[in-house]
Amino acid sequence: MAEFPTHMRKVEADIVNKLLTRILSHKDLLIRVYDGVEWATDWTRNRAEVQRETAATDETRYCIIRIAENGAATRIGSILLIHGNDEDVISDASWNPKLEDAESLIEDLMKI
Repeated sequence: MAEFPTHMRKVEADIVNKLLTRILSHKDLLIRVYDGVEWATDWTRNRAEVQRETAATDETRYCIIRIAENGAATRIGSILLIHGNDEDVISDASWNPKLEDAESLIEDLMKI
């Protein structure tokens, strides 16, 4: 099983692990990690890659897209993690207002 960086607090790792599980349970969703400075990954479903790049700085943003059967990508939104906040590591979220189900999907993903 993949692991988060060793400096990441256990309570945060547990919460973010559940968040990743929820995101990756949707076979049509991909994640791109922004570490507060740069894009740390390309669009991926590779859990190990996402975990490795999480908590590289004091904030991590998971940007999420949906891939349709025809290969078209639609931006769903993003979830902001602020490291050092323990059980409040999931800090904020945004969603695509042009996509009817984006808000409910993002909110559902964050129900940890």
